[in-house]
Amino acid sequence: MGTGYRKTGFFVRGTGHFIIRNPEFPKFANFCEIFWCIAGSACFEWHGRKFQLNPGWVWYYPSCSKHQITPMHPCFNYRWLSIDGPKAGELFESLHIQGGLTQVGACPEELFTEVELNLTDGTLQSQMRALNAAFKILTGIVSPDEEARPLAERAKIIINENYRNSSLNTSKVAELLYVHRTTLCRAFKTSYGISPGEYLTSVRLQAGMRLLSDTSFSIMEIAEQCGYSSAGYFCKVLHHQTGKKPSDFRAYEKKC
Repeated sequence: MGTGYRKTGFFVRGTGHFIIRNPEFPKFANFCEIFWCIAGSACFEWHGRKFQLNPGWVWYYPSCSKHQITPMHPCFNYRWLSIDGPKAGELFESLHIQGGLTQVGACPEELFTEVELNLTDGTLQSQMRALNAAFKILTGIVSPDEEARPLAERAKIIINENYRNSSLNTSKVAELLYVHRTTLCRAFKTSYGISPGEYLTSVRLQAGMRLLSDTSFSIMEIAEQCGYSSAGYFCKVLHHQTGKKPSDFRAYEKKC
């Protein structure tokens, strides 16, 4: 996360999805943090006052605030995102996000998922993709979507944005969306006519064929950029789906 710090003055410190039923211990935090309520509700205390956070609302604790959160019956289901760095507060101020409650609408869970997936990878590109997704979340607080995206569409966005991650598969997408794998597959096939696994393979192969045609990257490099753990497996899937070998797509080599 140091790269984001040096280039922008702020960086994504962390994100997650929690369901809590018991009060959290009060704490002081020297970073900025938002809490986006998905279901249930919670009582937030700030400057001696109490506020109730309900679904479709966001709570923002500026840096150096005392966090006091008490879930209401039966639980508090929420996504959180923390931003750190010397200019983190300036970021929120520039977007006119004030401490306390803001009504926003449905939680953009696919964006939180994108941040979460990219934070597991220490590469520069992943760090900046996490920061980019976090910025979209923050701008969504200022200009929220009026309607929640359907399950299949959210899954499609997750795949489109994260197919490079080799750990991504149908089960992982379902886990990130907090639905059963069967539920996801049924919704996806109803909307798009194919399974999420078939769509993921298609996205990865389309990206691979473009790289084979337009670049001189090695097969291993292309496999890694398309979410395959090995060059051999990438070649196997490519041949199974198209009947062709990587060399058949090497327009770059032919031009040279």
